Amino acid sequence: LNIATYNASNGEPMLYNIETGKTKAYSGILPENYGNGISLQCIENGTPGSNMLYMGAFNTLQCAAYNIETGEMTNFDAVSAQTDSIVVYKDVLYTGNYNAGCITRINMEDPARNQVLLTLGGEDYNQVRPHVLIAGDDKLFVGTTPYTHIYGGAFAMIDLVTLERTVVPNIVQDQSIHDLVYHDGLVFGVSTVDGGSGTQLRTDLSAKIFVYDVEKKEKLGEFDLRDYISGIEENIQFISGIDADPNIDENGKIWGHFSETLFSFTYDKDTGKLSVKEELSFEKNKYTSGAPRSFFRPILFDGEGNLYVAFF
Repeated sequence: LNIATYNASNGEPMLYNIETGKTKAYSGILPENYGNGISLQCIENGTPGSNMLYMGAFNTLQCAAYNIETGEMTNFDAVSAQTDSIVVYKDVLYTGNYNAGCITRINMEDPARNQVLLTLGGEDYNQVRPHVLIAGDDKLFVGTTPYTHIYGGAFAMIDLVTLERTVVPNIVQDQSIHDLVYHDGLVFGVSTVDGGSGTQLRTDLSAKIFVYDVEKKEKLGEFDLRDYISGIEENIQFISGIDADPNIDENGKIWGHFSETLFSFTYDKDTGKLSVKEELSFEKNKYTSGAPRSFFRPILFDGEGNLYVAFF
């Protein structure tokens, strides 16, 4: 059992074997840029059983597809300056790209046939970073960070059958979207108080959990972890990430973390009540008001009941 990751110092993809504790680096997968290696911006598994990894890089149109079984590597083009997010759904690759804020269906054989499904970077929305991209029930769900000097990200939904698009600006007022999970007809999201590049850190806001009903196309609620977990002394700057075990039933938990605290929550559709449990905590106030700018730190189930969390 391996975990796919990358070396932050040079951008090289790596596999970490959980059983042996050994790592293996893979060099030469992404093209060189000005004589230097390019840092990876995102990395995503392919369809289960495909042995594929897909990677987007910083400040380049090119992405890479790598078969970990055969060692075969293919480069392909996205449609904008860098790929911030990737998801593979029903054997089709989709990317979210800075700085056009576009969501694209990728044709790896012929880049001219790439299909832009939604553009958020124009004056209508001013969203340049589609930081989060997930899929479920024939829909794509997008979470963004806005343009320079602007506060307030957006949540977007694309129906992959009809291509109907729904965009909800400021789904959490003046906050950007840090992560999303889709489960049982609902999208669960978490936020960060950070805005676009060049904005001042907002110490008057606290990161939130929100719930969005896909069928009704409406936000059902917004929740502050300070109301559920004791000992948080200041506003929460960012909730790092959330994930759900793909094998959970309709009443299963969703897991998340912030400031070196791991928590889980459930949501009751009938009552609109959120129930939160603090699972593990090393430090609750490390990244509250006045902390360094927020960074996404992954939280991931492996499909076998194991949860992996990268604390900052």
